[in-house]
Amino acid sequence: MFNQYTGGCMVKYALSMALILLLGTCGDRGAGPKTGRIALDVQDPAPPGETNGTVVQGVDRMVVTVLQNETVVMSEDLRYEGGVWLGELTVSTGSYSVVVEAYKGAIVKWRGSALVLVKGGQSSRVVIALTSTNQVPVLADIGDQTIAEGRTLTILLVGSDADGDALTYAVEGEPAGSSLSGSTFTWEPSHTQAGEYSVTFAVADEHGGVAREIIIITVDETNQGPELADVGNQNADVDKVLTIILEGSDADGDELTYSVEGEPTGASLAEQTFNWKPSSSQVGTYQVTFTVEDGRGGSDSQNVTINVEANQIPELVSIGPYIAEEGSALTIILEGSDADGDELTYSVEGEPTGASLAEQTFSWKPSYSQSGEYEVTFTVEDGRGGIDRETITITVKNTNREPELAAIGDQTVAGGHTLTIALAGNDADGDVLIYTVENNPSGSSLSGAIFTWRPSDTEAGMYQVTFRVEDEHGGQAAETIVITVKSRLRRLTNHDAEDMSPSWSPDGTLIAFQSNRDGNWAIYVMDADGNNLRRLPNRDAGDGSPS
Repeated sequence: MFNQYTGGCMVKYALSMALILLLGTCGDRGAGPKTGRIALDVQDPAPPGETNGTVVQGVDRMVVTVLQNETVVMSEDLRYEGGVWLGELTVSTGSYSVVVEAYKGAIVKWRGSALVLVKGGQSSRVVIALTSTNQVPVLADIGDQTIAEGRTLTILLVGSDADGDALTYAVEGEPAGSSLSGSTFTWEPSHTQAGEYSVTFAVADEHGGVAREIIIITVDETNQGPELADVGNQNADVDKVLTIILEGSDADGDELTYSVEGEPTGASLAEQTFNWKPSSSQVGTYQVTFTVEDGRGGSDSQNVTINVEANQIPELVSIGPYIAEEGSALTIILEGSDADGDELTYSVEGEPTGASLAEQTFSWKPSYSQSGEYEVTFTVEDGRGGIDRETITITVKNTNREPELAAIGDQTVAGGHTLTIALAGNDADGDVLIYTVENNPSGSSLSGAIFTWRPSDTEAGMYQVTFRVEDEHGGQAAETIVITVKSRLRRLTNHDAEDMSPSWSPDGTLIAFQSNRDGNWAIYVMDADGNNLRRLPNRDAGDGSPS
């Protein structure tokens, strides 16, 4: 078997003793039908598996018909000329069937991979498959690429296929964030992707043919400038420190430095902190520029307006006059305001003895000797020279204190004896005291602070008496006591019978009396203390009164 190129098509054919037919493939099937001249040679050697074969003589014509889905797409005559079959065949891409007809008794058979005419036969037919040979697609040269961080790289892949096959594109080893859509590759490297990337692009046809190219994509590092956080315009107060903290960021992580231009006299910037305490002579507006730099040429600046306002004095909320009383607590809460928001402090002048001021609270409990009027001045200050004052009058009213009556306690007196009670009162205010008595027994008297009473034996009993002391302002104190009067008389006999008509002996040591305790009246004698009782005389007849 050998190959021959005719008309741009490669034709394969074999030598045999009979007709040999192989259909070939054209080199550019994707461009449409191709016409190739086919030479079919008839040789003398016996075909494989056949004996005593001879070359068919007189076969001068053969027809080759190509079908696709039973539809004739090509039919050509081949003529026999000088031992060679000559003719034109037009072959298109795709899979087909081939019908070979040999006249004058020729017979066509397969021998190995060749179609062989082994015996002549009238209108002999054989059908074989005709399959096109796939050609690998071609990927147009891409070449290495270079891109900077933050910029977009676009690569348009271009492929071609001699067979006209549909092509698909793919990428391998693609960097994070890249994408391939159809035949377009895009990538915007981030600011952390500087470096070299090996990427493989491929184009493939529908029959497994693939072409590839490996390229190097170099990403150059790009400095990202720092950003200064918004500072904004500022308001400052006289004698009050203005502090601005500068804050910057850098996507590359570069070390940042800060600076200021146009700063007022007395202002300073230490690292990221700007401080300024304007004086009273610096009231006005100032333009200041703050800048952050990354050390690699990147920077960001802001122009800031600083407005310095004059100090506004604080205001003390009106206090007004106060009235207090001796012995009662007085509390005054001071309230102030400051338009600048300054911290306020409070003070007092002319405060009375015993008064105090703790932060904003004034406290005083006037003693009982502090009645009268007091001029007191309260002050609020903002620490920057701003002051507000108010002087008020505190009137302390005299407070009467109740007098005190010294304890008396219950009293006991015997009939015929004099009871004397000396009342003792005290008044913290030094008022004149007046003493009185209520429910006093008959015959008693109160002279000034001295109470006296001489009860008789017949007034034995218990008496509730109230003593009272009053000052000249209506204050008073009182105490109610019990006075017990004991009689000197005592019962000498203790019997249910009637004892009567007592008579004393001349020397007073004996008492004689008449009693019916024994059932009839009799005379009884006993000692003066009621002891040693006896009956005199002892007879049944009644006895009269002793004398």
